[in-house]
Amino acid sequence: GKMRALFTMTLFLCMLGLAPESASAGSCVDCHGNAAAMAKQGYPQFSLGLMDTLTQSGMPAQCHDCHLGDPQKRSKEEAHAGMLTVMAVNRQWKAITRPQMPEQDAKGWSSLEPRGDNRATQLAPKQMMDGKLEHNRDYRAIVWHDKNPETLAFNPSLAMKTCGKCHAKHVQGFLKTSMGGARGVHTQSQYVFWTGPMGPQSCGLWTGDMALPDQDKFTDKNIKTFNQHSTMAVPIEAGYNLQRDCNRCHVGCLDCHYRPQAKSASLRMGPHSFVRKPEPLACYGGGRAFACHAGPMDRRRGDGYLRAEFTQATEEGKKVLIEHSDVHLRKGLSCVTAMNITRIRASTATCGAMWTAPSATKRRRRPRAPESTGSSTARLATRL
Repeated sequence: GKMRALFTMTLFLCMLGLAPESASAGSCVDCHGNAAAMAKQGYPQFSLGLMDTLTQSGMPAQCHDCHLGDPQKRSKEEAHAGMLTVMAVNRQWKAITRPQMPEQDAKGWSSLEPRGDNRATQLAPKQMMDGKLEHNRDYRAIVWHDKNPETLAFNPSLAMKTCGKCHAKHVQGFLKTSMGGARGVHTQSQYVFWTGPMGPQSCGLWTGDMALPDQDKFTDKNIKTFNQHSTMAVPIEAGYNLQRDCNRCHVGCLDCHYRPQAKSASLRMGPHSFVRKPEPLACYGGGRAFACHAGPMDRRRGDGYLRAEFTQATEEGKKVLIEHSDVHLRKGLSCVTAMNITRIRASTATCGAMWTAPSATKRRRRPRAPESTGSSTARLATRL
């Protein structure tokens, strides 16, 4: 109604104000905004207009602001040159785009929207097996276009060219974090050989040192260090593949904030939907793969946050885990809330509400210690 129209108009005016040098989406909209032409080429799912992307994303960004390419070129080849898009990682650890996939595989991945019963792989390529839609196991994962196809690692330069156009301070801040690839911030990247001082880590060795600043290629520094301390050498390519497995979990901007959905009655829902606050599923790979914080305890013991299909339990065991959900999930304490717990008090509105002493034993309250930085985190750790 009126609110939708007002929201759309506001985005359009913001677009004109923030990006005057690109007031026209050019050939992007000329082609993709023509539903009949896209259907004729065999890609009806890629038919969308500029206002669709503006409304779904909630941001005043045009096509080339996120995907690059050249909107002033008229031919598909020229307009798509240098364009960024989603990639699927095959069994050989090669990141390929839809046009590079076998035709049958590409047909099973015609659009980006959650499909199937498995949340861990709901965005990944699918295939029909025995009349049921299943994950195509020829592909390990999918990666968004702020990752490097060679290393599968987050590319800071690409992030600044795309997300950084509007969110420069956020990208710069992210680059100082462990997830953003900052050197020395997390111990995982310093665990290079089994007996090293920074180990062990449950995820394993960090075998592929990456060239800075873009993390777009490997160096053999870490593998050489490992081989100097091991009686069995790791082949170069095997070490790089192990690192690619790690890199698909160490996130970029899109891993947390991009949330593609099927089109619905809501104008905000569609293949260009974004969220401001990352959802717990994003911490588990966001439907891209069985990855990230679906870690050892989740997989082996089933005592993680989301449980169920993120574990290695039997089908019967998964049903039990669904019925016995995590206490934090039941009480509405999400991953991001827990990460920000140092900014709030551990009160009855947060973790205090989910913890109660055993009814058989009444504990005497201890005098509260003076407040200090991180005290709420300490209480949370003690209680849970």
